[in-house]
Amino acid sequence: FGKLNYFFGDTAAGGKNESKGSHGYDSHLPDMQAVFVACGAGIKPGTQLGEISNTSVAPTIAKLLGIEMPMAGGKPLTQALSK
Repeated sequence: FGKLNYFFGDTAAGGKNESKGSHGYDSHLPDMQAVFVACGAGIKPGTQLGEISNTSVAPTIAKLLGIEMPMAGGKPLTQALSK
């Protein structure tokens, strides 16, 4: 994993333009946590989910759209859905 506040670049390999990558961080670092907000049709207003898995976002959207995702790594956040 990359250390916090460091990035991967390609100038050492002879690249002229620095291309900064941000993958490779430890997802368990507190600074790597993100905010998830959902609103609109099919979402219960005022629901607070606490900490969720990022892999649950796509299955939740798929469920709202009526699409099956049999290979999804996460599960839909059904407690936030109104139906």
